[in-house]
Amino acid sequence: MRNGVPPAYAEIAAATVRGLGDDLELAVTVDGELPMRMPDEDTNTIIAVKMRTTDDSEFVLGAHASEQGWKPFAKWYGHKRPFPGRFEIRGGTLTMTIPWSFLDGPRRFRWFANASWIQSAGVIPTYSIDLAPSAEGHPFPG
Repeated sequence: MRNGVPPAYAEIAAATVRGLGDDLELAVTVDGELPMRMPDEDTNTIIAVKMRTTDDSEFVLGAHASEQGWKPFAKWYGHKRPFPGRFEIRGGTLTMTIPWSFLDGPRRFRWFANASWIQSAGVIPTYSIDLAPSAEGHPFPG
C-alpha cells in the first residue's frame, strides 16, 4: 500500500527468522541501503517483525527511525517493553537478535515483516507499507 513515490528502502526484499540456540534472529532486508537517520522531523520509518503464537500471544520487535537515528523497540502482549537484545543495521539489512526467554522460551509461531515509511510534510502525506510474506504470516519453524 502506498501513496506517492517512497524511497527504495521502503520495500522489503527478504525477511528471515532463525533459531540460534538460546537466541532468535530476525532479519529484514530492504531494496535500498538504510539511512542512519531520517532527513527531517516529518519523515519516519519503522521496520518490524510481528509474531503470533499458537495461543494467540503477540510479540513485535522492530526499530523506528527518525531524524535522531534508529531506536529498537519491543512489544509483548501489546505492552511496550525494553528491547531485550541487540540490533544492527548493515547496508539494507536490519538484524535483531533476542533471547528465546523474551518469548517465554522456544515456541512455534507465525510471523511477518513490516516496513512502513511516511513523510508527513504537506497536506497529503506520502507513505508506503510493505508486508512480507503477507499478513497471514509464515510458520516458524517452517
